[in-house]
Amino acid sequence: MDPGTVCSTGGAKSGRNVCFADSIKHTRTITCSDEGKGKVRVTATPFGTTGHNHADQQDFLLDDMENLSIGKNCLTNNDEKRMYLHNTFGATGVTELDLEAGKVVQEFAPSKGYTINAISYAAKSADNEPNLITCLSNNVAFSIDKRLDSRNCVVAEAGKSTGDYALAATTPKFLCHATSNSGFLAVGSLSGDIRLYSGVPGSQRTKGYSPKTAKTLLRGNPKHPITHIDITQDGKYIVAVTPEYLLVLPTEYVDKNGKATSGFAGRMGKDKPIPLSLSLSAAQKRSMKGVMNPEFTTAKFDIGDKQDGKEEWIVAACGSYLVTWSMENIKKAYKDNIRATEAGEITSENNVVNGVNMLPIQGTEFITFITDHEVGMAARSKAPENQTRKRGFTYFAK
Repeated sequence: MDPGTVCSTGGAKSGRNVCFADSIKHTRTITCSDEGKGKVRVTATPFGTTGHNHADQQDFLLDDMENLSIGKNCLTNNDEKRMYLHNTFGATGVTELDLEAGKVVQEFAPSKGYTINAISYAAKSADNEPNLITCLSNNVAFSIDKRLDSRNCVVAEAGKSTGDYALAATTPKFLCHATSNSGFLAVGSLSGDIRLYSGVPGSQRTKGYSPKTAKTLLRGNPKHPITHIDITQDGKYIVAVTPEYLLVLPTEYVDKNGKATSGFAGRMGKDKPIPLSLSLSAAQKRSMKGVMNPEFTTAKFDIGDKQDGKEEWIVAACGSYLVTWSMENIKKAYKDNIRATEAGEITSENNVVNGVNMLPIQGTEFITFITDHEVGMAARSKAPENQTRKRGFTYFAK
């Protein structure tokens, strides 16, 4: 999406932002907002090291989307000129948009009767696996192949359908999922449980297919549902979000035969980890002026250093605040057998943050985020005193 290629219709955006994605290739943040009455607005906002350039925003309006109620996440393809949205009501499928033409290209209708709660690439990003999109429904995860007929695109063993991989109807509702570079799958649920799969059920592996059941089930607290989840690129760590706190879990362990493996590849059993709880300190809560019970809504690992691919940070949204933790400190806490740690820096914004990404620009990491009606950016670390601070932000001490 080079400058000038996105259709622009002008007019103020009146709808609520639902999801967004960053285009690093074209230095744009792409937001999708629900304008009501079957209308969806897609907006491209240029960014750089000084933040977003709202004056050069471009957008287009899809006004014939009566069957589309856009979900909480979206994806872009390899060249970042196509976008994929998932439908939460009515038409239960995935819609492909051409960002240059400003129109719907096709709609994938994978499985009737299965509402899609979230989508991701089957192997973390389009760079690893550009054609497979993993969809999460209430009691099953499955992948669709964009190369197949849009009406028959579910990846499954011969003679099987999505229903063959679904768990019992009494199983608690799946809310979120994430994948690793190698295709490991983690699923969070309303019951607070986390399931670790060797791959998306029904997907083809070197030998056979990924099974219906998870390799590892990590029991949670039904009072604390897992509302968002992320995995490091190598699959070694998981961060799970509850409204009150975050949980970080290492997935590696040594099995009974002395072999190093992970909870995605083997059944952890008695070797299941005790989660590390991440929360706000009392002082930080006091810094959140007027916020009585701040709730976490989302959290992500950064995308990793270009040289070694190791993530260094976790960033989370908590009400109108952005919160960061150092992975170095988290790993040290595990080594020292600490089971709870407080947040590092927190950054305030004027409105509730609905989603976050980590974005490297010229060697510096930034946090991009959306609120109901705005898109913004903040430096991951506190700016030096002689550096221009992003408008609207206040940095609090650790």
